[in-house]
Amino acid sequence: MLTTHKTYLNSEEMADFENLLSFILEDTKHCWTETRIQGKSVSLSCDGNISLTLLRAFDTISQESALKHLEVQHRMAVRATKLKAKILEARDCLKSLRIDYKTQPMTLNWIDSTIISLEEML
Repeated sequence: MLTTHKTYLNSEEMADFENLLSFILEDTKHCWTETRIQGKSVSLSCDGNISLTLLRAFDTISQESALKHLEVQHRMAVRATKLKAKILEARDCLKSLRIDYKTQPMTLNWIDSTIISLEEML
């Protein structure tokens, strides 16, 4: 229910106005979804009472959300690259240790299994 300090509409007119606003909101959401997400034409998808201001607001929210999503993907890719480099470094270190522990089978088995585990992470 809309509230104002001073009203020029009676309660019945206010209810009609709120009803009209709800139709505008639904029609605008439908138009935005059909044209922006489904790729349909405006002339076929947008009939009814459409708010261009609301359409622009939906576009802005969508763009901001897409940018945040790309930023998160970029951060995850950077972290994955760093993690891969550390895994490769650990694997190479273990391979060099393998030479030093040729004569100790238990240690050699542990090194080999750890190398295999690291390579499976890649």
